[in-house]
Amino acid sequence: MQSKETRTILITGCSSGIGYACAHGLRERGYRVFASARKPEDAERRSSEGLEALPLDLDDSATIRDTVDCRQWYPGVPDRARTYQEPHPGQ
Repeated sequence: MQSKETRTILITGCSSGIGYACAHGLRERGYRVFASARKPEDAERRSSEGLEALPLDLDDSATIRDTVDCRQWYPGVPDRARTYQEPHPGQ
């Protein structure tokens, strides 16, 4: 099992509230935190606070695709390792 110092987590909704608090709390505990926010300007603010931040709108397939691109997170991971499904209409 990995130690918590090497664990990586993606947290959505980090512009404020629980997501924001969790992102900072886990980073303080040694986690590598990818903090996402719907608005790019909120993601930029999280970056200025020392988090690895990215824009992610769960209603926008393009931002989901960009986020799950494993090469962005782990250089050297082959493209075939990515897992992504287009959301079904109505979901």
